[in-house]
Amino acid sequence: MDGLIGYNLRRAYLVIARDFAQSLAGVDLGPVQFTILTLIDANPGCTQNIIAKAISIKRTNFVALLDGLEAQGLAERRPSPTDRRSHALYLTHAGQTMLADLKPRIIAHEQKFAAIMSSAEADLLRDLLVRLRRVGADSADETEI
Repeated sequence: MDGLIGYNLRRAYLVIARDFAQSLAGVDLGPVQFTILTLIDANPGCTQNIIAKAISIKRTNFVALLDGLEAQGLAERRPSPTDRRSHALYLTHAGQTMLADLKPRIIAHEQKFAAIMSSAEADLLRDLLVRLRRVGADSADETEI
């Protein structure tokens, strides 16, 4: 099994996901919700469709996730200034505060795994993972933002 890429990716993911969850201990957020908040923070005013495509989540599933973030008071929808059919997404003050508090935890989480490799190896790993992610990916399913 050690010779199988998929097997090793899955096993590594499980270790990383478990550590990520421990990094967010005490906070009612999972990795997807954290990603959504991070993308909204980096792209204030972007639409639901853009964020959903960027993380390859169906629009209907994204709406439920965003509803949860709104219920927690972390994100909000506002009418889009350019398209009356869509909503622009923003973090609330509470969302900005939570994200600022969580970023050092996530940086420490990332550094724990990056510490086992050189900077060049970490760059190579990220590059390889992006390439693997794109194998067979439909460009309509994922948007870079």
